[in-house]
Amino acid sequence: MLHRIFITCIILLSVFFGLSCTDNTVGKTYDITYYCFDNENGTVPEKQIKEHGVDITLASNSGDLCRAGHALIGWSTAYDGDGTKYQLGEVYSSNADLSLYAVWV
Repeated sequence: MLHRIFITCIILLSVFFGLSCTDNTVGKTYDITYYCFDNENGTVPEKQIKEHGVDITLASNSGDLCRAGHALIGWSTAYDGDGTKYQLGEVYSSNADLSLYAVWV
């Protein structure tokens, strides 16, 4: 009888607090993909795989991207640079896929 009361309390607390006995984020991963369409030399960093709940360091200029008269200063979520900006090597914490485009000055 005590066992049934305990289980009932657990179920009620789970419903009240929105808790679940299953965690659908276990093993979930997110792709971080890099793009650069206006470089003259070098290669974009390889795609990174981020695990749910685990911070990841975004790529630096590991592929020696270069463009005459410009310096690569970071990444943007928009091709034109008007999106959310990230610095080279910045820590990314969000649990979402991310497409990043080279930002030049």
